[in-house]
Amino acid sequence: MKTLRPALHGFLIAALHVPAFGQTSRPPTPASQSEAAPIVLSPFEVNTERDDAEYRANHAASSNRFNTSIFDTPQSVTVLTEAFLRDMEVVDILEEALIYVPGVARGEYGTGGESNVTIRGQPVPETLHDNMPALYTNVRPDSAIIQRVEVIKGSSSSLYGSSWPGGIVNMMTKRPLENRRYDFTLQLGSHQFFRSVMDLTGPLNRSGTLRYRLIGAFEDSDSFRDLVNNDRLTLFPALSYVFRPGTQVGVSFEYLHSRQTADPHLPILTGQTQVTLPRERFLGLPDRDYEVHKRALRVFFDHRFTDNWALRFNYVGTDITADKDNGQLTGTANAVTRRQARRQNRQFIVDETHAAQVDVLGRAELGGVTLRSLIGFDIQDRPWRDLITTANNLTPNFVDIDRPTFNYVLTGAPMTLNNNTSKTTSYGGYVQSQASMLRERLQFIVGYRLDGMTQESTSLTLPAPVKYTPPNVVTPRYSVMFRPTDRVSVYATYGESFRFETSGRPIFGTDRRLDPTTGVLYEVGAKSRFFDGRLNVDLEVFELTREGIVVADPDHAGFVLQTGLERSEGYAISFSADPIPGRLTMFGGYGFTDGKVERDLNPNLVGKPLRGTPKHSYTFFAKYRVPKGPLKGFGCGLGVQYSDVQYGPTNQNFSAPAYTVFNAQMNYAWRNYSFNVAANNLFDKVYWRPGGNNGNRAGDPLTIRGSIRARF
Repeated sequence: MKTLRPALHGFLIAALHVPAFGQTSRPPTPASQSEAAPIVLSPFEVNTERDDAEYRANHAASSNRFNTSIFDTPQSVTVLTEAFLRDMEVVDILEEALIYVPGVARGEYGTGGESNVTIRGQPVPETLHDNMPALYTNVRPDSAIIQRVEVIKGSSSSLYGSSWPGGIVNMMTKRPLENRRYDFTLQLGSHQFFRSVMDLTGPLNRSGTLRYRLIGAFEDSDSFRDLVNNDRLTLFPALSYVFRPGTQVGVSFEYLHSRQTADPHLPILTGQTQVTLPRERFLGLPDRDYEVHKRALRVFFDHRFTDNWALRFNYVGTDITADKDNGQLTGTANAVTRRQARRQNRQFIVDETHAAQVDVLGRAELGGVTLRSLIGFDIQDRPWRDLITTANNLTPNFVDIDRPTFNYVLTGAPMTLNNNTSKTTSYGGYVQSQASMLRERLQFIVGYRLDGMTQESTSLTLPAPVKYTPPNVVTPRYSVMFRPTDRVSVYATYGESFRFETSGRPIFGTDRRLDPTTGVLYEVGAKSRFFDGRLNVDLEVFELTREGIVVADPDHAGFVLQTGLERSEGYAISFSADPIPGRLTMFGGYGFTDGKVERDLNPNLVGKPLRGTPKHSYTFFAKYRVPKGPLKGFGCGLGVQYSDVQYGPTNQNFSAPAYTVFNAQMNYAWRNYSFNVAANNLFDKVYWRPGGNNGNRAGDPLTIRGSIRARF
């Protein structure tokens, strides 16, 4: 795989000498399942909702910030549509939906019920909403407000700034629609699951220029885990005003209140490598919850100057208050005494963030060359982030892992473990040029971004304010794509990434803060579209590194060191097919990711697999719909997912064995009503996943959810 770099350079040089071809047509755009004429979207259009055709989308707006055909994008792009999320009864997008993307794996499942994923062996620390940072503190985004999810693999720092090299997840929120529509959904399921969603949208004036959307969702559920439950409320009002085609302004407000029993999951016993306790066993404190309040105000303005020039402005202001109270398991469980140390731990977080982004997009024709240009600037101001962590000893200070009890008293005074405050401002300017020539057969993308940051912070060990200004970071991106035939395109991409370290954690004996973590990506790939778009097969081959990784100082508690190098290399093959248009749809893929620690202060960790990264994984899903006859409106689907062995943190010996699970789905539509049932882990497979440093989680058992939807 290390031969990928010279091969990529050779590809870039060879592409410069491709001879000109004669007049050719554009590659066929995949048709929808109904074989309707393809929808052509403006490259400046951000909302791609009209492009979605059941489970497949033809365009994406995340990779280049233009609304670009996925076939013409020199990067791996996967779109999960609202129809797919709805059919699979997806509630937690990161946990339940992204696993259908080859090369994406479930990450650690947090104490507060939040999920995360890894892409190509690298974690995705935060997601984007409408190209903007979406800050969540131990709470999942609500699927009720999400229109589609775009997964972009590879380094994206040249456009989005601070991020890791595996990729990004960009969730597009719903916008007001020009046509009136009222949706009501009731969901019921396993483990006392109850959820209701209201989605109202339409015009507020006769001309249809003033539009609204009002979404409300309430959820209450237990868990397959003993004594664990949650409830949440989401409200999402939105307004937009269309001045004229191509020019509109909009505002939305998201309110989210989530409460989740804090679940430390299950430990491994001293000397063992796998969890042996029952998957439903709860060892925390059932009266301790993670409670989060989130408020987010979003504003957008799109303006089309001419057919070839446009302006976009986005703003999001986010306020999060999190009270994270839990029964913390410490150390490892003793295999002889059958006891696990336990104490009470509490974090209180107040976080306020403002982010703004301005894009100028242009298109020009110069001597047979089409130039698409993007110039932008963004700023993120975090005027206040306060984190206080305390701990209390308990009596008894342990839990019997075979017969857990939950009566306890707090002993002694609370111990303050952390008391950190920070004020952070980060900013970046970027430019990208995309040149298409030879009648769109050959294109080059060159992008650069310059980022800077300033921070003032205090901590328990350094109570006096410390100012920190890391070196500015420049991240380039170079891509080339060539289409030898109308049905096949090949591409090569080189990109760099970085992520600022903003936790304020110090290095022992100094007030120096940490440098950005950096990454490098090499990728080549091919995309194909056959039979008028009814069969699509894509291939990606990659090699990436992440350097300057932050680790705990083994000699000084509360301090950190910055060292280490991780490398991931592999490939993925994905496909989608409509063998019987309008009736049968299939998609899936296979991913191979070989991720290892290549450098670390601890030589025993060198060569260890990256945490939570299966070497082999595959997924497949097929759905059949009845188009006519007495069963018209009926559909059923079956899916399978396989994950290879996953390893826990590199300083542990925990490993989760490989597993295969099956999922199924059925739905029926009649007039204004639809009925849907989805079953995950159909055969109740027992499997495990790596958790945090002290706990590991069982995968969900057989879980059934059903819904009734009414649309007027």
